[in-house]
Amino acid sequence: ALGGAEQTFADWSAYIAKKRAAFSGAELGKQQSTLIRAGHLAVKLESARMLMTQTPRAIDAAIHAGDLDQEIRVRSGRNATYAVRLCVEVVEECMQFAGGTGLFEHHPIQRGWRDVHGVAAHFGFNTDTAFGNYGHLVLGVPLPPNPMA
Repeated sequence: ALGGAEQTFADWSAYIAKKRAAFSGAELGKQQSTLIRAGHLAVKLESARMLMTQTPRAIDAAIHAGDLDQEIRVRSGRNATYAVRLCVEVVEECMQFAGGTGLFEHHPIQRGWRDVHGVAAHFGFNTDTAFGNYGHLVLGVPLPPNPMA
């Protein structure tokens, strides 16, 4: 999901930098709203990358310390799911603001959109399960016997 979202953002950035508005001819890549959007999408990707790199490090450290407890397991699922959701948000905005051309089969933005949505559809990234499991820990409610189900 992260690689697909990063590539889609790179494709969108290259595309939007050269795109002109159909009616006014304005350069979209120089408009303040586009510049703000690019910055916002970039920080979402950076946040997803941090979650996807720091979480495995925490798991490795817990394994090394012999302390891979339930909290870190459930937090890992929560973090991975949230990172994937951030990636979905990025490709959604890239698609939304690519214009009609982004829908064509040959356009890389629609391909990235489909790829990231395909990853996000995996049961392992189900927000109700991942966030609900962590909510159990936050609120002190016992987890079900198989918290990943």
